[in-house]
Amino acid sequence: MKLSFIITLALCCAAITSCSNEPESSRYVYDPSTDPAHSTTERHIKTIENELFDLLDNYNSVLDYPYDVSTYKIDKTIEDIENENPDIFWLDGYSITTYGHSKYGCEIEFMILDDLSPEQCRQMRQELNSTADSIISQIPPDSDDYEKILFVHDYIVDHCEYDHDGADSDDNGIWGTAYGCLVNGSAICQGYSEAFLLLMNRLGIEAGICSGKTFDTDEGSGGHAWNYVKIDDEYYWLDVTWDDPTTNSEPMLSHDYFLINDDILSKTRTIDSDQDFIPECTSLDNNYFVRNNSYMTEYDLDLIRQAFETQGTSCQRYELMFADTETYQYAVDMLFEGGDIWELSDLLTIDDSISYSTSDELNIINICNF
Repeated sequence: MKLSFIITLALCCAAITSCSNEPESSRYVYDPSTDPAHSTTERHIKTIENELFDLLDNYNSVLDYPYDVSTYKIDKTIEDIENENPDIFWLDGYSITTYGHSKYGCEIEFMILDDLSPEQCRQMRQELNSTADSIISQIPPDSDDYEKILFVHDYIVDHCEYDHDGADSDDNGIWGTAYGCLVNGSAICQGYSEAFLLLMNRLGIEAGICSGKTFDTDEGSGGHAWNYVKIDDEYYWLDVTWDDPTTNSEPMLSHDYFLINDDILSKTRTIDSDQDFIPECTSLDNNYFVRNNSYMTEYDLDLIRQAFETQGTSCQRYELMFADTETYQYAVDMLFEGGDIWELSDLLTIDDSISYSTSDELNIINICNF
Protein backbone atom coordinates (compact mmCIF):
# COMPACT_ATOMS: atom_id res chain seq x y z
CA MET A 1 0.00 0.00 0.00
CA LYS A 2 1.48 3.35 -1.04
CA LEU A 3 1.86 5.90 1.73
CA SER A 4 0.99 9.58 1.76
CA PHE A 5 2.09 12.29 4.15
CA ILE A 6 0.71 15.76 4.78
CA ILE A 7 2.97 18.47 6.13
CA THR A 8 1.66 21.98 6.87
CA LEU A 9 4.26 24.72 7.26
CA ALA A 10 3.98 28.47 7.68
CA LEU A 11 7.03 29.41 5.65
CA CYS A 12 7.80 32.17 3.24
CA CYS A 13 8.59 31.38 -0.37
CA ALA A 14 12.28 32.13 0.04
CA ALA A 15 12.61 29.72 2.93
CA ILE A 16 10.97 26.91 1.02
CA THR A 17 13.10 27.54 -2.02
CA SER A 18 16.28 27.48 0.02
CA CYS A 19 15.29 24.19 1.68
CA SER A 20 14.83 22.35 -1.59
CA ASN A 21 17.57 20.08 -2.84
CA GLU A 22 15.61 18.67 -5.78
CA PRO A 23 17.47 18.60 -9.11
CA GLU A 24 16.32 21.21 -11.60
CA SER A 25 14.82 18.62 -13.95
CA SER A 26 12.49 17.20 -11.30
CA ARG A 27 10.82 20.48 -10.22
CA TYR A 28 7.95 22.15 -12.02
CA VAL A 29 6.45 25.54 -11.11
CA TYR A 30 2.94 26.17 -12.34
CA ASP A 31 2.56 29.66 -13.87
CA PRO A 32 -1.03 30.94 -13.54
CA SER A 33 -0.41 33.73 -16.05
CA THR A 34 -0.29 31.10 -18.79
CA ASP A 35 -3.61 29.58 -17.68
CA PRO A 36 -6.65 31.37 -19.13
CA ALA A 37 -8.87 29.44 -16.69
CA HIS A 38 -7.17 30.51 -13.46
CA SER A 39 -9.96 32.73 -12.15
CA THR A 40 -12.33 30.13 -10.65
CA THR A 41 -11.85 27.53 -7.94
CA GLU A 42 -13.36 24.73 -10.00
CA ARG A 43 -10.93 25.43 -12.79
CA HIS A 44 -8.10 25.47 -10.29
CA ILE A 45 -9.11 21.97 -9.26
CA LYS A 46 -9.18 20.85 -12.88
CA THR A 47 -5.78 22.44 -13.35
CA ILE A 48 -4.25 20.54 -10.43
CA GLU A 49 -5.40 17.30 -12.04
CA ASN A 50 -3.75 18.23 -15.32
CA GLU A 51 -0.60 19.57 -13.71
CA LEU A 52 -0.04 16.53 -11.52
CA PHE A 53 -0.52 14.13 -14.41
CA ASP A 54 1.82 16.14 -16.64
CA LEU A 55 4.39 16.26 -13.83
CA LEU A 56 4.42 12.49 -13.43
CA ASP A 57 4.05 11.76 -17.14
CA ASN A 58 7.28 13.71 -17.66
CA TYR A 59 9.10 11.94 -14.78
CA ASN A 60 9.32 15.00 -12.53
CA SER A 61 8.73 14.80 -8.80
CA VAL A 62 8.02 18.28 -7.36
CA LEU A 63 5.18 20.67 -8.20
CA ASP A 64 4.96 24.24 -6.87
CA TYR A 65 1.29 25.17 -7.17
CA PRO A 66 0.20 28.76 -6.34
CA TYR A 67 -3.47 28.16 -5.49
CA ASP A 68 -5.24 26.96 -2.36
CA VAL A 69 -6.47 23.43 -3.06
CA SER A 70 -7.58 21.13 -0.27
CA THR A 71 -5.28 18.27 0.70
CA TYR A 72 -8.30 15.99 0.27
CA LYS A 73 -8.59 17.03 -3.38
CA ILE A 74 -4.89 16.48 -3.94
CA ASP A 75 -5.03 13.06 -2.27
CA LYS A 76 -8.02 12.11 -4.41
CA THR A 77 -6.37 13.35 -7.60
CA ILE A 78 -3.17 11.38 -6.97
CA GLU A 79 -5.19 8.28 -6.10
CA ASP A 80 -7.12 8.60 -9.38
CA ILE A 81 -3.93 9.06 -11.39
CA GLU A 82 -2.37 5.95 -9.84
CA ASN A 83 -5.52 3.86 -10.34
CA GLU A 84 -6.03 4.94 -13.93
CA ASN A 85 -2.37 4.82 -15.01
CA PRO A 86 -0.66 1.67 -13.72
CA ASP A 87 2.23 2.40 -16.08
CA ILE A 88 3.16 5.25 -13.71
CA PHE A 89 4.51 2.71 -11.27
CA TRP A 90 7.46 4.43 -9.58
CA LEU A 91 5.65 6.42 -6.88
CA ASP A 92 6.44 5.65 -3.25
CA GLY A 93 4.31 8.17 -1.40
CA TYR A 94 4.25 11.97 -1.42
CA SER A 95 4.21 15.02 0.83
CA ILE A 96 2.10 18.16 0.65
CA THR A 97 3.59 21.35 2.06
CA THR A 98 1.06 24.18 2.37
CA TYR A 99 2.46 27.72 2.54
CA GLY A 100 1.60 30.17 5.28
CA HIS A 101 -0.41 33.39 5.03
CA SER A 102 2.45 35.10 3.21
CA LYS A 103 1.86 32.98 0.12
CA TYR A 104 -0.97 30.95 -1.31
CA GLY A 105 -0.61 27.44 -2.68
CA CYS A 106 1.43 24.39 -1.85
CA GLU A 107 4.32 22.19 -2.85
CA ILE A 108 3.68 18.55 -3.73
CA GLU A 109 6.70 16.27 -3.68
CA PHE A 110 6.70 12.63 -4.71
CA MET A 111 9.03 10.04 -3.26
CA ILE A 112 10.38 7.69 -5.93
CA LEU A 113 10.49 3.93 -5.55
CA ASP A 114 14.01 2.54 -5.05
CA ASP A 115 15.40 6.05 -5.69
CA LEU A 116 15.00 5.52 -9.43
CA SER A 117 16.24 8.37 -11.60
CA PRO A 118 13.92 10.02 -14.15
CA GLU A 119 15.83 8.29 -16.94
CA GLN A 120 15.49 4.90 -15.26
CA CYS A 121 11.75 5.50 -14.86
CA ARG A 122 11.49 6.44 -18.51
CA GLN A 123 13.34 3.34 -19.69
CA MET A 124 11.42 1.00 -17.39
CA ARG A 125 8.09 2.49 -18.46
CA GLN A 126 9.01 1.93 -22.10
CA GLU A 127 9.94 -1.65 -21.26
CA LEU A 128 6.63 -2.17 -19.45
CA ASN A 129 4.59 -0.74 -22.32
CA SER A 130 6.51 -2.81 -24.84
CA THR A 131 5.81 -5.96 -22.81
CA ALA A 132 2.13 -5.03 -22.60
CA ASP A 133 1.99 -4.53 -26.37
CA SER A 134 3.60 -7.94 -26.89
CA ILE A 135 1.05 -9.65 -24.65
CA ILE A 136 -1.88 -7.95 -26.38
CA SER A 137 -0.52 -9.00 -29.79
CA GLN A 138 -0.73 -12.67 -28.75
CA ILE A 139 -4.51 -12.55 -28.24
CA PRO A 140 -6.29 -14.14 -31.22
CA PRO A 141 -7.79 -11.31 -33.31
CA ASP A 142 -11.32 -12.77 -33.32
CA SER A 143 -11.51 -13.02 -29.50
CA ASP A 144 -14.52 -11.58 -27.71
CA ASP A 145 -14.17 -9.72 -24.41
CA TYR A 146 -14.56 -12.87 -22.32
CA GLU A 147 -11.78 -14.59 -24.26
CA LYS A 148 -9.53 -11.53 -23.97
CA ILE A 149 -10.02 -11.37 -20.21
CA LEU A 150 -9.38 -15.11 -19.90
CA PHE A 151 -6.21 -14.84 -21.99
CA VAL A 152 -4.84 -12.01 -19.86
CA HIS A 153 -5.73 -13.81 -16.63
CA ASP A 154 -4.03 -17.02 -17.71
CA TYR A 155 -1.02 -15.20 -19.14
CA ILE A 156 -0.33 -13.37 -15.89
CA VAL A 157 -0.73 -16.54 -13.84
CA ASP A 158 1.58 -18.50 -16.14
CA HIS A 159 4.30 -15.83 -16.30
CA CYS A 160 4.39 -14.38 -12.79
CA GLU A 161 5.28 -15.87 -9.43
CA TYR A 162 4.06 -14.55 -6.13
CA ASP A 163 6.83 -12.66 -4.32
CA HIS A 164 6.63 -13.95 -0.75
CA ASP A 165 9.66 -11.92 0.32
CA GLY A 166 8.05 -8.76 -1.03
CA ALA A 167 4.82 -9.59 0.77
CA ASP A 168 6.73 -9.93 4.04
CA SER A 169 8.61 -6.65 3.56
CA ASP A 170 7.62 -3.51 5.44
CA ASP A 171 8.69 -1.40 2.44
CA ASN A 172 7.18 -0.75 -0.96
CA GLY A 173 9.00 -2.27 -3.90
CA ILE A 174 8.84 -3.11 -7.59
CA TRP A 175 7.02 -6.27 -6.52
CA GLY A 176 3.92 -4.12 -5.93
CA THR A 177 3.77 -2.77 -9.48
CA ALA A 178 2.71 -3.78 -12.97
CA TYR A 179 6.40 -3.67 -13.91
CA GLY A 180 7.22 -6.26 -11.27
CA CYS A 181 4.47 -8.53 -12.53
CA LEU A 182 4.85 -8.25 -16.31
CA VAL A 183 8.56 -7.52 -16.75
CA ASN A 184 10.24 -9.10 -13.72
CA GLY A 185 7.70 -11.91 -13.38
CA SER A 186 7.50 -11.48 -9.61
CA ALA A 187 4.84 -9.54 -7.72
CA ILE A 188 2.43 -9.32 -4.82
CA CYS A 189 -1.32 -8.76 -5.11
CA GLN A 190 -1.03 -5.05 -5.91
CA GLY A 191 1.34 -5.84 -8.78
CA TYR A 192 -0.94 -8.54 -10.18
CA SER A 193 -3.90 -6.17 -9.98
CA GLU A 194 -2.09 -3.26 -11.63
CA ALA A 195 -0.82 -5.50 -14.41
CA PHE A 196 -4.32 -6.78 -15.13
CA LEU A 197 -5.68 -3.22 -15.14
CA LEU A 198 -2.93 -2.03 -17.47
CA LEU A 199 -3.79 -4.72 -20.01
CA MET A 200 -7.55 -4.12 -19.70
CA ASN A 201 -6.94 -0.42 -20.36
CA ARG A 202 -5.05 -1.36 -23.52
CA LEU A 203 -7.95 -3.55 -24.61
CA GLY A 204 -10.57 -0.89 -23.93
CA ILE A 205 -12.33 -3.05 -21.33
CA GLU A 206 -13.57 -1.26 -18.21
CA ALA A 207 -11.79 -2.51 -15.10
CA GLY A 208 -10.44 -1.31 -11.79
CA ILE A 209 -8.72 -2.27 -8.56
CA CYS A 210 -10.42 -2.93 -5.25
CA SER A 211 -8.92 -3.50 -1.81
CA GLY A 212 -10.10 -5.14 1.37
CA LYS A 213 -9.35 -7.58 4.16
CA THR A 214 -9.27 -11.32 3.63
CA PHE A 215 -10.40 -13.93 6.09
CA ASP A 216 -8.08 -16.60 7.46
CA THR A 217 -7.97 -19.00 4.49
CA ASP A 218 -5.35 -21.23 2.83
CA GLU A 219 -4.25 -18.15 0.85
CA GLY A 220 -3.66 -16.15 4.02
CA SER A 221 -5.37 -13.24 5.73
CA GLY A 222 -4.97 -9.48 5.95
CA GLY A 223 -4.87 -6.66 3.40
CA HIS A 224 -5.41 -7.64 -0.22
CA ALA A 225 -6.03 -6.16 -3.67
CA TRP A 226 -7.89 -7.61 -6.64
CA ASN A 227 -9.82 -6.46 -9.71
CA TYR A 228 -13.26 -5.87 -11.05
CA VAL A 229 -14.08 -5.91 -14.75
CA LYS A 230 -17.14 -5.13 -16.85
CA ILE A 231 -18.35 -7.48 -19.56
CA ASP A 232 -21.73 -7.55 -21.33
CA ASP A 233 -22.91 -4.62 -19.17
CA GLU A 234 -22.30 -6.56 -15.94
CA TYR A 235 -19.54 -6.17 -13.36
CA TYR A 236 -17.60 -9.17 -12.07
CA TRP A 237 -14.84 -9.72 -9.54
CA LEU A 238 -11.54 -11.31 -10.55
CA ASP A 239 -8.54 -12.23 -8.40
CA VAL A 240 -5.54 -13.17 -10.51
CA THR A 241 -3.28 -13.47 -7.46
CA TRP A 242 -5.31 -16.17 -5.78
CA ASP A 243 -5.61 -18.13 -9.03
CA ASP A 244 -1.80 -18.36 -9.23
CA PRO A 245 -0.41 -21.71 -8.03
CA THR A 246 2.65 -19.96 -6.59
CA THR A 247 0.24 -18.26 -4.19
CA ASN A 248 -2.00 -21.15 -3.18
CA SER A 249 0.40 -24.12 -3.52
CA GLU A 250 -1.77 -25.71 -6.22
CA PRO A 251 0.02 -27.61 -9.02
CA MET A 252 -1.25 -25.28 -11.78
CA LEU A 253 -3.38 -22.23 -12.48
CA SER A 254 -7.02 -22.26 -11.44
CA HIS A 255 -10.09 -20.17 -12.25
CA ASP A 256 -11.63 -20.18 -8.79
CA TYR A 257 -11.86 -16.37 -8.75
CA PHE A 258 -12.47 -15.73 -12.44
CA LEU A 259 -15.52 -13.48 -12.95
CA ILE A 260 -17.32 -14.17 -9.68
CA ASN A 261 -20.17 -12.32 -7.99
CA ASP A 262 -20.59 -10.60 -4.64
CA ASP A 263 -21.90 -13.71 -2.91
CA ILE A 264 -18.85 -15.76 -3.82
CA LEU A 265 -16.38 -12.96 -3.10
CA SER A 266 -17.85 -12.38 0.36
CA LYS A 267 -16.92 -15.93 1.39
CA THR A 268 -13.24 -15.00 1.57
CA ARG A 269 -13.00 -11.22 2.22
CA THR A 270 -14.55 -7.89 3.05
CA ILE A 271 -14.26 -4.76 0.91
CA ASP A 272 -12.79 -1.49 2.21
CA SER A 273 -15.72 0.90 2.36
CA ASP A 274 -13.76 4.11 1.72
CA GLN A 275 -13.26 3.47 -1.99
CA ASP A 276 -14.86 5.81 -4.50
CA PHE A 277 -16.39 3.05 -6.57
CA ILE A 278 -17.45 -0.41 -5.49
CA PRO A 279 -19.31 -2.22 -8.28
CA GLU A 280 -22.37 -4.33 -7.66
CA CYS A 281 -21.53 -7.78 -9.01
CA THR A 282 -24.66 -9.92 -9.15
CA SER A 283 -24.28 -12.00 -12.31
CA LEU A 284 -22.57 -15.33 -12.92
CA ASP A 285 -23.41 -15.48 -16.63
CA ASN A 286 -19.75 -15.12 -17.64
CA ASN A 287 -18.26 -17.00 -14.73
CA TYR A 288 -15.64 -19.55 -15.81
CA PHE A 289 -17.55 -22.51 -14.37
CA VAL A 290 -20.85 -21.41 -15.88
CA ARG A 291 -19.29 -20.86 -19.32
CA ASN A 292 -17.68 -24.31 -19.19
CA ASN A 293 -20.77 -26.23 -18.01
CA SER A 294 -19.02 -27.02 -14.73
CA TYR A 295 -21.28 -25.11 -12.33
CA MET A 296 -23.28 -27.83 -10.61
CA THR A 297 -26.61 -27.30 -8.88
CA GLU A 298 -26.89 -31.04 -8.15
CA TYR A 299 -24.64 -34.08 -7.99
CA ASP A 300 -25.01 -35.92 -11.28
CA LEU A 301 -22.16 -38.00 -12.69
CA ASP A 302 -23.45 -37.56 -16.24
CA LEU A 303 -23.35 -33.77 -15.85
CA ILE A 304 -19.81 -34.00 -14.48
CA ARG A 305 -18.82 -36.09 -17.51
CA GLN A 306 -20.30 -33.41 -19.78
CA ALA A 307 -18.32 -30.76 -17.91
CA PHE A 308 -15.09 -32.70 -18.40
CA GLU A 309 -15.85 -33.11 -22.09
CA THR A 310 -16.50 -29.37 -22.42
CA GLN A 311 -13.15 -28.59 -20.83
CA GLY A 312 -11.47 -31.09 -23.20
CA THR A 313 -9.71 -34.42 -22.79
CA SER A 314 -6.33 -32.67 -23.10
CA CYS A 315 -7.16 -30.44 -20.12
CA GLN A 316 -4.60 -30.81 -17.33
CA ARG A 317 -7.03 -29.71 -14.64
CA TYR A 318 -10.76 -30.31 -14.46
CA GLU A 319 -12.56 -27.68 -12.39
CA LEU A 320 -16.02 -28.03 -10.80
CA MET A 321 -17.98 -25.55 -8.68
CA PHE A 322 -21.09 -26.52 -6.75
CA ALA A 323 -23.93 -24.13 -6.00
CA ASP A 324 -24.22 -25.01 -2.31
CA THR A 325 -22.17 -26.59 0.45
CA GLU A 326 -24.38 -29.64 0.90
CA THR A 327 -24.13 -30.67 -2.76
CA TYR A 328 -20.40 -29.96 -2.77
CA GLN A 329 -19.72 -32.13 0.28
CA TYR A 330 -21.85 -34.92 -1.16
CA ALA A 331 -19.90 -34.73 -4.42
CA VAL A 332 -16.56 -34.97 -2.59
CA ASP A 333 -17.78 -38.02 -0.70
CA MET A 334 -19.22 -39.78 -3.75
CA LEU A 335 -16.36 -39.05 -6.13
CA PHE A 336 -13.44 -39.90 -3.88
CA GLU A 337 -14.76 -41.93 -0.96
CA GLY A 338 -17.48 -43.69 -2.92
CA GLY A 339 -15.25 -44.27 -5.96
CA ASP A 340 -17.44 -42.58 -8.60
CA ILE A 341 -14.35 -40.87 -10.02
CA TRP A 342 -13.26 -44.18 -11.55
CA GLU A 343 -16.40 -44.11 -13.71
CA LEU A 344 -14.73 -41.20 -15.49
CA SER A 345 -11.38 -42.92 -15.97
CA ASP A 346 -11.77 -42.91 -19.75
CA LEU A 347 -11.45 -39.09 -19.60
CA LEU A 348 -8.64 -38.98 -17.04
CA THR A 349 -4.94 -39.70 -17.34
CA ILE A 350 -4.73 -41.82 -14.19
CA ASP A 351 -3.32 -45.20 -13.17
CA ASP A 352 -4.09 -46.34 -9.64
CA SER A 353 -4.23 -42.93 -7.96
CA ILE A 354 -5.64 -39.47 -8.57
CA SER A 355 -4.61 -36.02 -7.39
CA TYR A 356 -7.26 -33.48 -6.51
CA SER A 357 -7.83 -30.43 -4.33
CA THR A 358 -10.89 -28.84 -2.81
CA SER A 359 -11.96 -25.38 -1.66
CA ASP A 360 -14.46 -25.55 1.17
CA GLU A 361 -14.93 -21.77 1.02
CA LEU A 362 -15.97 -21.74 -2.64
CA ASN A 363 -17.38 -25.30 -3.01
CA ILE A 364 -14.82 -26.15 -5.71
CA ILE A 365 -13.19 -29.44 -6.69
CA ASN A 366 -10.09 -29.37 -8.91
CA ILE A 367 -8.96 -32.71 -10.39
CA CYS A 368 -5.49 -33.05 -11.89
CA ASN A 369 -5.33 -34.82 -15.24
CA PHE A 370 -1.65 -35.50 -15.84
